[in-house]
Amino acid sequence: GNSASPTASAPYGKALSLLATLFFMWGFITVINNTLLPHLRSVFELNYTQTTLIESVWFIAYFFASMPSAWLIERIGYKKALVAGLTIMAVGALLMVPAARLPSYELTLFALFVIASGITLLQVAANPYVAVIGPPQSAAARRAAEAELRTRIDKFAPAHERLVGAMRRWLQKRLPAAH
Repeated sequence: GNSASPTASAPYGKALSLLATLFFMWGFITVINNTLLPHLRSVFELNYTQTTLIESVWFIAYFFASMPSAWLIERIGYKKALVAGLTIMAVGALLMVPAARLPSYELTLFALFVIASGITLLQVAANPYVAVIGPPQSAAARRAAEAELRTRIDKFAPAHERLVGAMRRWLQKRLPAAH
């Protein structure tokens, strides 16, 4: 038997590699959000309710963006929806720049909502795309590999707490005191 993965030499291997990169990217961003919470709380001097809202904004975005994401995928297809999701995520990330410079809790919250909305579109598009991108008989194997990748990402991202701490210290040096 062939010990190579069923997708290693497949013509859709490049697309799966890109999808794996996307899974890693948005998985890392989603997991690292929880790691950033205490740092954002100190930088922006947030109370517990405001901190909880930052964490909840991800779930709020999933709630509001899921159905529009499905509708968009029906209209433009998986590939264009993936590009749209990345674009939305990038806009949200760019909004973090003025949010940090002001500093503005509200703009930070909105930027996180935009990022999470982009991630929602990516997830709604990529999850079924993994299943349909290759032959039906190997769809389950591709989905299992995707699930394994997500598990590894969930363990990998929080391990970078020192990096996040360094980012927080860098931000604190550059932000005016939030009073």
